[in-house]
Formats: sequence, C-alpha cells, structure tokens
Amino acid sequence: MSLTTIAAVCERRALGCVFSGRVGAVAFFLAVTLGVFSCRLGYEELPLALHSGGVGATSGASGGLTAGNATGAEATEGGRGGASQAGSATGGASGDPGGGGSPADAGAAGARVVEGGAPPIDPPPTKLPCSNPINWKTDFSSDPTQLDQNGDGQPDFVWLVGGSFPTQDLAGGIWTARAGSNLSTFPKYDFSGPTYLRVVARDNNPPTQVTNGFSGALAWVNVDYTASGFGPVYISVTHRDAALQDSGVWGKISGAGTRLVGPVDVQAQALVTAEIRIFPDLGKVWLWIDGVYRGEGSYMREPLYNDDRFATLHVPVGSADYDEFDVESCPK
Repeated sequence: MSLTTIAAVCERRALGCVFSGRVGAVAFFLAVTLGVFSCRLGYEELPLALHSGGVGATSGASGGLTAGNATGAEATEGGRGGASQAGSATGGASGDPGGGGSPADAGAAGARVVEGGAPPIDPPPTKLPCSNPINWKTDFSSDPTQLDQNGDGQPDFVWLVGGSFPTQDLAGGIWTARAGSNLSTFPKYDFSGPTYLRVVARDNNPPTQVTNGFSGALAWVNVDYTASGFGPVYISVTHRDAALQDSGVWGKISGAGTRLVGPVDVQAQALVTAEIRIFPDLGKVWLWIDGVYRGEGSYMREPLYNDDRFATLHVPVGSADYDEFDVESCPK
C-alpha cells in the first residue's frame, strides 16, 4: 500500500481514526517503513464506534458494506448493523449492511453515517455525557401529573389543555391520547445542554400521507432557548399505510416541518421505541429506532416567538398510544 493510499484511507476515517497534527512526517515515514503502521499514532476515535476494534465499515446510499469484514464496527447508514449493535459484520452484497439490513433500510432521506464532528457518545443505553442530568420520566402506570420524582415540590408534568389529566384514558400502562392532548415537562427549562428524549408510541389513526411530520404520535422538545431563538425538534410516528408506520425526526424552519432523519418503516400496529440525542452546541440530532441507530441530522433554529420551554407529547388529530416518555438534559 502506498503512502498516498494510506493517507487517503486515514483521511476517510475508514480505519476509525485520524492523524493528529502532533505526529510529524518523519514519525509517519518511519512507522510505514518499519512495517508497523498504525492509525493509533495520535488518533481520535470515531464517535459512536464500538471500542472492540475493527475496521469501521460504512455504507453509502445502497446500504452495502464498503469493507469486506468489520468486527465490532460502525457499519451502516440506516441499515440494521449500525453502531448500536456489536459483533461481527461480514460484508458482501449491496444491501447487506452489517448482516441483516436491506436496501429498503438504507439511504434514508435526511440520514447519513456518523463521521467527524459528532459528540463522543455511545449507543443506548448510555444516554448523555454528564452524571447529573435533569430528568422527567413516566411509564403511564399512573397519572403523570402527580409525579414528583426529583422531590422539588412541583409536578414533573403538567396538562396544558385545561382541566386535569384524563386518567380514564390510562389502561395497562398505556395512555391513549386524544386529539389536542398536550402533556408537557415542568417546570420550564431551556434545554441548552446535551438532551436525550425517549418515547414509546404508536399512531392509531387511519393511514395518511406524511407531508410535514405533524401527524400521528408526536414527542416534541424545544432546545437551546436564548434571547434570539430556539430549536424545535420532534419525533413523529405516523400510520402511513395498511402495513407500516413512518417514524423519524423532524424540525421546523420558517414554521414548516422539515424531515431531519428518516423515514424508518416499522410495523403498523407496533409500539415504536424512538430515542434521540440532541447536542445544541453542534446543532445536531441523532436517532435510534427500536435500539438501532438510524442516522443524524442538523436542526434549524427559529426566531423567538413563544415561551414553550418544555418537552411535550402531542396528538394533532385522532388518537395515539404512549407507553413511556423519558426526557433528560445536562445542565449547562
């Protein structure tokens, strides 16, 4: 392998590392000459890569591995062998990303493989890079507006549409939310630090065309409130046709919904587990669906026009089921 080829491979980070500016040309030349070349000379690990080693095989729009064998590797864009799954991913035909994907799983609009610039975080269950996140969580086994899990003398959730929370819509740990429902975290919070949101939900509405994401079961958070604006980010799970639900992450720009990551297809009647991590300092969001990493996107900021400093579950029309809602944010 020539020096040019080696440099190109490292530059693409296909070996899961990049050279630091501290490694001089002489050290690099000697390492190659002596046959002990390793990208571990002053490297930074790819974010989300599993640390068991191996070549970080990545996919393009086809979803196929570009490396022949990836052990403990970061494997797919939208496919089912992504960073959240360990083990051996043996590459082969296009559409076999990490052993188990298909062309339909890959090349999702708005999604791409995590490369340089992403924060140093691991796949679930590790959530945020801080030890003291502020947390709001409910499993809908009881009225969420009666919870005070942090002991601050205030409810963790509030019902924003008048009256009290409809406990008659709770059954077996499932909340069947009706049109106009709005359950929000409390007290108000700016969400300026790294933020994690997890929701387990399904859309109960008849199939509909997904145009702006503002339909079905929504989980919304407005992040990084400042005097000049904020970043609206929301998960949407929408019954798209008789067999499938469309799940993904959306943002807003000039008031219009814009898809950031997805779509990801899931079975129509299934409860979908959607997890996102948002890093406001980077303006980025990362998505997992049912434990599988699905890609990243950049969200947009809107000018300040409200004081909706909360995360919320909202059903625009019809009804949706919610099984869990978990919001965590690092203090900044």
